[in-house]
Amino acid sequence: EAAPAPASPRRPGSDRTPEQQSVMTRRLMAAGGGLLVVIALIVGVKSCVDSQTTDQIKSGLTTDQVAALTSAQVAAFTTNQIANGFTTAQIVALTTRQAQSLTTAQVKALGTDQVKALETADLASFKTSQIAALTTDQLSGMVTGSGLDAEQIAALTTSQAAALTTSQAAALTSTQVSGFEGVDARSLSTAFLQTLG
Repeated sequence: EAAPAPASPRRPGSDRTPEQQSVMTRRLMAAGGGLLVVIALIVGVKSCVDSQTTDQIKSGLTTDQVAALTSAQVAAFTTNQIANGFTTAQIVALTTRQAQSLTTAQVKALGTDQVKALETADLASFKTSQIAALTTDQLSGMVTGSGLDAEQIAALTTSQAAALTTSQAAALTSTQVSGFEGVDARSLSTAFLQTLG
């Protein structure tokens, strides 16, 4: 008895007909197109969620809910959510601890009305990095000395110090005025300097 002859080795796919290869090519192209559609959907949904989240903050969080947020939750908001999502009433509702947890990018993103809405205790608790992050527009929009201590005033940049008004200078205490010792006096208006005394 003779053993059956071994089967000759075949190349993979060599037995596919041109029609089968065409079907396989179309399937791969369809899968690639489907993947592109899924990626486009994910990007679109993410941008909608970001926009919806901002709108939900504005209309969905009560001031009590804002006050109940942890510092970590406040710090996790995007600059867009802080700048465009928080109303002035919600900014007022922030506790001092929450205000301290704002990142410098979040502070810089605040609108002038939002900065005005910060309570004196909130501003007084700001770290020097947060004070330094305030824009000149934000500072010029502030109505009073805002409870900044001498160290915070010393952290003001020259342009920030120059943005302060004479009414703000008049509201400063002697302790706060001492913070201006490190500020270049040439950047301050004569009226401001006279008000400082």
